[in-house]
Amino acid sequence: MSKKEKLHRTMGHINFKNLESMCKNELLEGLPKDIEYEYLKCAICIENKMHNLPFHNNRRKAEEILEIVHTDLNGPHQTTGYNKEKYFLSFIDDYSKLVKVYCIRSKDEVYDYLLQYVNEVQNLTGKTIKELRFDNGKEYMNGRVFQFAKEKGIIIKPCPAYVHQLNGTAERYNRTLMDMGRCLLSEAKVERKFWPEVIKTAAYLKNRTLTNTIERKTPYEIFFKRKPSVQNLKLYGSRVFVRIREERRRSKWDKKAEVGILLGYTDTGYRVLINNRVIIARNCDIIEEDIKLCGLEGEEDNNTEYKIKEKEKEDKRTQEERDTIKYDETSVAESKDEEQNRKSKRQVKRPLRFDE
Repeated sequence: MSKKEKLHRTMGHINFKNLESMCKNELLEGLPKDIEYEYLKCAICIENKMHNLPFHNNRRKAEEILEIVHTDLNGPHQTTGYNKEKYFLSFIDDYSKLVKVYCIRSKDEVYDYLLQYVNEVQNLTGKTIKELRFDNGKEYMNGRVFQFAKEKGIIIKPCPAYVHQLNGTAERYNRTLMDMGRCLLSEAKVERKFWPEVIKTAAYLKNRTLTNTIERKTPYEIFFKRKPSVQNLKLYGSRVFVRIREERRRSKWDKKAEVGILLGYTDTGYRVLINNRVIIARNCDIIEEDIKLCGLEGEEDNNTEYKIKEKEKEDKRTQEERDTIKYDETSVAESKDEEQNRKSKRQVKRPLRFDE
């Protein structure tokens, strides 16, 4: 056993570099000034001090769209979506950072939406996905996914068990979408069960936000090769007046619009929450500012006054009915008393056979 190894073990398996520095600078009395500078590795230290190796960003990066795609499943969420969704599935293009989100009910749907995403992006761009990266979840690590990848010529690169950091792109994007989603949910002041709409809107906005890519462009512009427009963007949670179709109006005097809440965007319109259901609306007017709308407050007052009058009329009718019933009962009682009185005034004559 060398002197260096003995000191290392005596000092409680301290770091070899620190031990050499302590001896060289004579920090402790009794330490030898010169020890052999040999390269040593201690098996006990390796067994008891093992830790995760640092993650170096040395993985190959994409040089064009759809060369590498990351995917990850987020959930289950404690709050079930309004269509019974419990998870959201994200796909991120490594080159453009364009993200696509699907809200699903169970892990069994991952395979179907994987096929849908692959077919959609290939039809849009004419290019094929070359490499697919995901974690080692059972929803990905199964025969159907590997068979589909084999047929499409897609290289599968799952990250090792318990090392989700290697799927960092998808993990970070899911975290970003959740952060944006919480802000939007607070902005709109709607129930948590509408989180699927919030997540889709977060992805829609993220694709129109500058990211740290090789080009100073938005993910949307890099992927589709055209600048996106923000003219359709409105303050999230704004009031939306949606036109009511003529066939739904019973009379020409009925209102021509109903009020809802802005929850999301489509290519040609908006996703609006009306009467606890989400619809797609194109013919609508959106009020962004938090102001009192002309006529709306007065209308509410008129409705309140009308309801009060109707309540008074109803109470009056009820009271009249009660009085009528009471009068009828009194009349019946008086009739019975009068009949009884007439009977009591009659003279009852005894039969002759009872005469004495």
